[in-house]
Amino acid sequence: MKLITCALLFCILLLFHSALIGGHQFYDFTSNANTGNLEIKSGTAWSSPEGLMVEAPPHEAIELVFKGKWDFSEWVYLTWDIDYQSAVEVPFSISIEGQSQHVPWGAKKFSQIHSGFLKNEENRYFNCTLTRSYNSRRSNKLVQDFSNMNSYPNGICFNHHGIIPDSVEIITFQMDPHPKRRKFLIRNIFLNRPAKHPLYVKSAEKFYPFIDRYGQFKHSNWPGKIIQDSDFKESFQEEDNFLSKFPIASNLTKYGGYKNGPRLKATGHFRVDQHGKSWTLVDPDGYLFLSTGINFVGHILATTEVKKRSNYFEGLPSENSRFRSCFSRDDQYFNHGKANLIRKYGQLYENPYIERNLIRLKHWGFNTLGGWSIDNFSNVPESLRLPYTLNLNVTWKLPKPLINTKMMDVYDKRWREQLEEEFLDYSERVKDDPWLVGAFVNNELHWEKPNEFALSLLRINQSIPGKKRYIMRLKEKLETIKNFNKILGTNLKDWDTLIQQSLPSTVLSLNALETLNEAHYREMVEYYFSTIRSMFDQYMPKVLYLGCRFHSGYTHEFNLPIAVKYVDVLSVNIYKNDVGDYLYSNGFENINLPYLVSEFHFGALDRGMFGTGLNLASDQRNRGERYRIYMDSVLADPKCIGAHWFMMADEATAGFNDNESYNCGFLSVTDQPYYDFLKEIIPYNNELYRKKIDVTNKEHIENSSVPKMLQD
Repeated sequence: MKLITCALLFCILLLFHSALIGGHQFYDFTSNANTGNLEIKSGTAWSSPEGLMVEAPPHEAIELVFKGKWDFSEWVYLTWDIDYQSAVEVPFSISIEGQSQHVPWGAKKFSQIHSGFLKNEENRYFNCTLTRSYNSRRSNKLVQDFSNMNSYPNGICFNHHGIIPDSVEIITFQMDPHPKRRKFLIRNIFLNRPAKHPLYVKSAEKFYPFIDRYGQFKHSNWPGKIIQDSDFKESFQEEDNFLSKFPIASNLTKYGGYKNGPRLKATGHFRVDQHGKSWTLVDPDGYLFLSTGINFVGHILATTEVKKRSNYFEGLPSENSRFRSCFSRDDQYFNHGKANLIRKYGQLYENPYIERNLIRLKHWGFNTLGGWSIDNFSNVPESLRLPYTLNLNVTWKLPKPLINTKMMDVYDKRWREQLEEEFLDYSERVKDDPWLVGAFVNNELHWEKPNEFALSLLRINQSIPGKKRYIMRLKEKLETIKNFNKILGTNLKDWDTLIQQSLPSTVLSLNALETLNEAHYREMVEYYFSTIRSMFDQYMPKVLYLGCRFHSGYTHEFNLPIAVKYVDVLSVNIYKNDVGDYLYSNGFENINLPYLVSEFHFGALDRGMFGTGLNLASDQRNRGERYRIYMDSVLADPKCIGAHWFMMADEATAGFNDNESYNCGFLSVTDQPYYDFLKEIIPYNNELYRKKIDVTNKEHIENSSVPKMLQD
C-alpha cells in the first residue's frame, strides 16, 4: 500500500479543458493545497506532465481512494477527465461516501455508486451525478420556488441513493482485475455544472417561463431537441436511418423466444419451467423465453399542472384548440407529450404511434410489453405483435380509507367484488390469448411489518371490516378492554370505542402484542394471495399469476413465504445497481420460484431533464452501460426470468402528477429516441439469449462486467 500525499504529486502541468470553464477543481495534482489525501491501494500510479498516470498488469485490480471533507452543495457533477490508453473494454466504478445527517431512524452513512466502461483508447469525460438524499430536500429553498416538482432546473434532484452534499468524505475509483493490462491518464477531476441555473440566479424575470411549448427545458440545448414543428417530420427519417442499422434479430420465434436454443414442451400459452438449474419462461411453441420488456409502451405520461403554475410555461395552447384532449382535471393539467404526438403523427395519432413503438421494440431487441402497456391489438397487424402483460389493480376504485396509502382492506367485501369484476372485464378477451405472458395484480403495496400494520389499522378513526377483524382477535386474546389499556397505557371505555375511534397518538408501537400481530398479519396475507389465486383458477386458468410487484424498499420476511404458495412468478421492482443488491438480503435465496424484475431504470441530466429517476447515470451512453451491468446480473441469476424497464417515455419536465420529472424513458417527451443510450443496448440485447444459454451451461458468467464493488 502506498500513500501518495498532495506534496508527493507535484510538478504536474494541469490542462484546463473547456469543460472545466465555470467549474471548480476538486483535486489538483500539482499542488499540496488540497483538503484531502490520495491513497493508491492497488495498481500503480505516477505523475506525468499531463496528470496522474495509472496502470495495472493482468489480473490486478486498481483502487484509488481520496479521503477528506468536502462540500459539493453548489454543484451537479463531479467530472473525471480520463484518457484511456488500452484497447480492451473494462468496467469501472466510482463511489462517493460520507456521513449522513440525522434522520428519524438514526444517523447513517451514505454511499453513491457510479459505474461504466472505458474502451478503445478513448478520452472520456465521466460525470458522477450528485443526486441528493431525500432528507436534504426538506431544507432546500427551491422547494418553494418550484412547486409540484421533486427535481429542479439544472439538476438538483433527489433519490434513494443520494448524497448529503456537504458531507462527502471518501471517493473511490475502482477497477476489477482483468486478464489484460490497463493504462489510463486522469487528466483532471473537477466539480462541474452549477446546482442552480445561472439565469435563475441572475434574473428570475428572464428565467420564467422555463418550459417551452413542447414541454422541454427552454434554457438549454441538446441533440434531438425540437425547435419547430417541422423538426418532427425530419425526425422520422433520422430514426428510420438509425433502425436500418439494427435489423430485427433472425434467431427469434414468432413470440420472441430463442429459436436456436433447446425446445421444451409446447402448451400453446406461456408457462414457467426449469431448464437445467435455471428457471425460464417457455413460449407457446415451447422455446426458451427471456422476458425483456418496457413499461407503459403506447402511452406517454407527461401530464403536468399548468393552471396554478402558468408562469412556468411558454406558448401553452388554448383549451379550445386542437389540443383540447391534452387538458384534464377541469383544465388544471396539460399533457405536453400527447400534444407532441398530435403534432408528429396527426390528430388520429394513436395507431401510428403504437405501431411505431412496436417496430421500435423489435429493432431494439425487446420482446415484451411490460406493465401498463397497450393490451388491445384489434387494430394492430399480427406481424407487429409482441407478447404482453396485464396490470389488474382495484385499489384506486375502493372507497377510503385504505389501511395505509397503498394497502386496501381485503376483508371488505367490496375488495373481492371489484377484484372479481376486474377479472371478468378481461377474461373473455385474454384467457386464451397465446400472446399474454401473464398478469400482475397491484403494484408496490405498502407491506408494513406486522406491528406497523396493526398500528395503521388502529389509527383509522372509523369502523372498517379489517379493523373489526383485528379487534376481534384482540378480544379473544386479551378478553377485556382493561387488559388492553394496561398493556398500551390507554384509557379506552370499551372495545366499541376502539372500533369507532383512532388509537390515541401517544401509542407509538404495538410491540407488546408482537405475537398476536404476526398471526393476524399472516392470516391477512394468506387471504389476499389465496383469493387472487382463486380468481386466476376460475377466470384465467392458463394465464400466469405474476405476483404483486413487490417494492424493494420494503422487507418481505413475513409475506414472501406465503406469496410463493400462490403466485407462478414473483415480481419485484428493483431500483438498485443490480438484482443481487436487494434480493439476497431479503430472503429470496431460500425461495425456489422464478422471479421477474418488473421495474428498473437509470436516468441522466444531459437532455434537458431535471431528475435522474430512482437510479442515476452520467449521460445517455452511461444509461446504456448501466443497463448492461444490470442485465448481466439478471442473466447470472438462475431464478430470474426477465427484467422490464420503467418506462417507454420520459415524464413531464415540470413534474408529473406525483411530482416526478424523470429521464427514465427511451424516448423524450417529444418522442425522440435517445440514440446514444440505444447504441449501448441494442447490440447487448441481440446477444442476450446466447449469453443466457452460456450462463445456464456454465452456471455463472465468466469475466462478468458487473464490478465487484456492485456485487458486494
